[in-house]
Amino acid sequence: MKTWKKALGLVLALACLTILSGGGLAESKSVMCDNVTLTRTDKELTADDYTFSEHLLTIKTAGEYTLSGTASSDDFRVKGQPRIQTTLTIDNLTIDTNNGDYTPGYSPLDFSDAGATTLILVGANQLTARSDNPAVYAPNVKSGNENENEKAIPLTIDGEGSLVANGGDSWPGIGNTGSAKILIQGGNITAVGGGHAAGIGGSWSFWFDSIVIKGGHVVATGGADADNDIGCGASHGGEGHGFNRDHTILIEGNAPRSFAILTEER
Repeated sequence: MKTWKKALGLVLALACLTILSGGGLAESKSVMCDNVTLTRTDKELTADDYTFSEHLLTIKTAGEYTLSGTASSDDFRVKGQPRIQTTLTIDNLTIDTNNGDYTPGYSPLDFSDAGATTLILVGANQLTARSDNPAVYAPNVKSGNENENEKAIPLTIDGEGSLVANGGDSWPGIGNTGSAKILIQGGNITAVGGGHAAGIGGSWSFWFDSIVIKGGHVVATGGADADNDIGCGASHGGEGHGFNRDHTILIEGNAPRSFAILTEER
């Protein structure tokens, strides 16, 4: 029995290893979970800032964080707590949740419930989603009938690094299910949708709020059955989630880019 308890304790310690800076948990700077290191950069990291359970790393408090490393499990993913505002730097981060299954809830970076989020790119980053998930799940809000639409929550992407975001089947590389508000200001970004989904924006029959590209190098590619690389994936006229929202695509400046965009006006 003692041997079993010691073995269990060792496994738990290895699953999420705290890296200390001052000799105690309260003064820790970072934590390692499934070989990915979470660091808080605006203040000391504490146990109140995150949870880690069944390969899900949840950021619980608003602030500035960095993620780095290559996930050792295809079940590892990161989620933002409901409506918290964060600035998350990804620094040479690789997460691949694609194991051939169709399982919702396995976006590598899931901001679906989060508040305004800024994603800073450093180094080379690659995010690959399991089927039925986007690689980067933009903040989502109620989006159905005109009377229940909530104001969209922005996802801003910036930095000098690169990001390859591969969406799972029927989901965008970067986006959500009808209320995406995405601003790209920098970075070398390649976003690929799966099936009927756009590379950036919505899935099949799902619309979006706004996609604005002000800088960076953006290459977006819709899935094999998508009509657009940016915007609505398959614009077949159906009134899917988010259809009643106004939607705008704006491309500014002369940043290099490659994509076909939604041209239908509402």
